[in-house]
Amino acid sequence: IKLPDSITQIGFRAFAECSNLTEINLPKKLTSLGNSAFYKCQSLQSLVIPEGVTRIGNTAFSFCESITSLVIPEGVEEIGYGAFHECSSLTSISLPASLKDLGSIDPFKNCDALKEIVIPKGTRKQFVQMYAIRENNHQLKLVEK
Repeated sequence: IKLPDSITQIGFRAFAECSNLTEINLPKKLTSLGNSAFYKCQSLQSLVIPEGVTRIGNTAFSFCESITSLVIPEGVEEIGYGAFHECSSLTSISLPASLKDLGSIDPFKNCDALKEIVIPKGTRKQFVQMYAIRENNHQLKLVEK
């Protein structure tokens, strides 16, 4: 799917349960990914979140079982609860320094393949540990870069 550049928001369940969706090019002017926007897009493999996005909604990518790695761009301030819940192939994710709110209900719950969360130097590790990894494998590493 290629969306027009004029789109600034992807709303509630816009692409939910599109089980054959493998790739989407998100518009550069995008600022918000709504709640459950890509919920259960089980085949979604390739995703680049544009730098203008400030919010990733609750359960936005829950059950996207084919995503393996993801970079959350600078500018994202909020990742909603359960945003990446059950992304069972996700092995690594990078978080931006701009992040202020990390969903208090584990955004990476049941991401059993997740081995590494990359955080910028100076990020409060306790903040990430408390909200991002409490339900995950004890071997999950927080890497500062």
